Amino acid sequence: MVRIDVRTNPFVVVMILMLVCSCARMGTPTGGPRDELPPVMLRAIPDTLQTNVPTDIPHLDLYFDEFVVLKDQAQNILISPPLTQNAVFSPTGTASRRVRVILNEELLPNTTYNINFGNAIQDNNEGNPLRDFSYVFSTGGYIDSLEVSGSVTILGERELKDNIVAGLYDWDESYTDSIIFQQKPLYVARVDSVGNYRFRYLREGDYRLIAFNDETPNLRFDPAAEQLAFHPTPVSAGDARPISLQLFRTEQAYRLVEAEQKGYGRIDFHFTGNPDSLRVVPIDPPLQIERLQHRAFADTARLYFDPSQLSESTRNVRMRFAVEYGSRTDTVRTVLYNTEDSHTLNLVLAKSVITPTDTLTYNTTYPIQELDASLVRVLEDSVSLDFTLHRRQENQVSVVFPVAFERNYRIEMLPGAVTDIFGLTHDTINTSINTRRQRDYGNLTVHLRDHPPHPFFLRLYDSKNVEVRSYYGRQSTIVYRNLTPGDYYMKLWVDENEDGRHNTGNFLAQRQPEPVIIYPGIITIRAYWDLEETWFLQEESAAFPPTNPPPDPQDADDDLQQAFPPLGDPPIGTPVTEPVEEPQSPRNNIPRPARPTLD
Repeated sequence: MVRIDVRTNPFVVVMILMLVCSCARMGTPTGGPRDELPPVMLRAIPDTLQTNVPTDIPHLDLYFDEFVVLKDQAQNILISPPLTQNAVFSPTGTASRRVRVILNEELLPNTTYNINFGNAIQDNNEGNPLRDFSYVFSTGGYIDSLEVSGSVTILGERELKDNIVAGLYDWDESYTDSIIFQQKPLYVARVDSVGNYRFRYLREGDYRLIAFNDETPNLRFDPAAEQLAFHPTPVSAGDARPISLQLFRTEQAYRLVEAEQKGYGRIDFHFTGNPDSLRVVPIDPPLQIERLQHRAFADTARLYFDPSQLSESTRNVRMRFAVEYGSRTDTVRTVLYNTEDSHTLNLVLAKSVITPTDTLTYNTTYPIQELDASLVRVLEDSVSLDFTLHRRQENQVSVVFPVAFERNYRIEMLPGAVTDIFGLTHDTINTSINTRRQRDYGNLTVHLRDHPPHPFFLRLYDSKNVEVRSYYGRQSTIVYRNLTPGDYYMKLWVDENEDGRHNTGNFLAQRQPEPVIIYPGIITIRAYWDLEETWFLQEESAAFPPTNPPPDPQDADDDLQQAFPPLGDPPIGTPVTEPVEEPQSPRNNIPRPARPTLD
């Protein structure tokens, strides 16, 4: 062995340094560029687009050029027409070059089947999906080739939900509307992320077209949990016109769901079907009802009773009530558990920051029985102000006084100012309110062009989708004053039947919901600015054609005539609205500096 001392041989040192530099320039092998290509199907048994496939074929096999896996089968794969028994797909939990579809039932004769895998098929190494892949074959002598397509939106919503599907049912002599609650559609198509659907490989005929968000998921509409859209007239396969659908929460039949105690002296009754009025009668043990709260068309009723009037023998017992709605009476039970001997009446500010547009309001924990304004004082920098005290709602009391900018207010409420239905009052309440400067807020004037001939709700929402202001009426110009700077958007809810509330649709009565139109942009409010927006509604509403014929109460079962819960009553203390001269220019979003109107 020959040893070389690098310390005494400069030639060796130079060679080693050159070798190190050369390796550094070469770098570490990368293994080549990343595979970004999806799998390719090489062949299938039976072949894609093959006809005269036996109806008793046990399975279908698809072969690919690389190992593949199946991802999110339930969310991706649709078989149209649907099978009665779910097919089994493999591979599951492993990779294979073959995808097998095991059929657990005999196929229909003379039928074109379309298995849409969506993005379920992915290569094993990089996860590249074979997007919107369909495998088609026919048990008859030809492949059906007609199509129907369109789009889906959600009533009053700006974004779509997941798992929305469109469905087609045969509209023939055997069709009845109840079929959508009982059977899967004949053809199904998944709605994509932007709201589009497309039925392919349809046979000739007329169909009932629906869409619903398949939350279950079982490809069958569930009115209790899912929203529905339907086209009012038959759709012919091959119709080239895109068909738009709008999901809405359907009316449900009246049903008493349950009753439950919710704290001291309160029992809640929950319903579906949203009754307009009802009556609750205690059966056993007898109770003295202090108050029954039920807003028309709401899905909950609150019964208040005085537990102090009950004997010890009636504590922790099952109670029985009769709930009367129209000619129907239901019986419900609940457990009356042992509660505290007393309760506390609390008053909580509805808004901690107010402007001259607002009213100082407290929410109460129990319904109000009596108000005594002599036990209330409103002070502005130690100067007493005139005010009025009134019950705004059963659980809400307002102190009305002139509010100005940049002021310090103090509200003193002595015990007895507010008394609840049990005769209990509150402790002394001292509330301090400091109003901000006018220049901290902005104003918005909305000009509506081609607005509907009916009254409407114009609701203003902030960036968190919280409703901040609402107007109900017919004016073409609405002013929202003293808005906190930020981003907003609007929705216009048309009250077609002029009943002061928004009504949803009813499929069995063939009634569409009253229209809702969403403002197409974002409104940015700046501090100390007046902003004017002109909303051209005709472009988005087709000049508000009526969505429903005049209602006929004989057209549907009485149980299905119950209206949807109101999305908001005409607000008490609607925002300031003023007739403003219509602008001469249709320009939108042209801010102008606020006029110097400070005090």
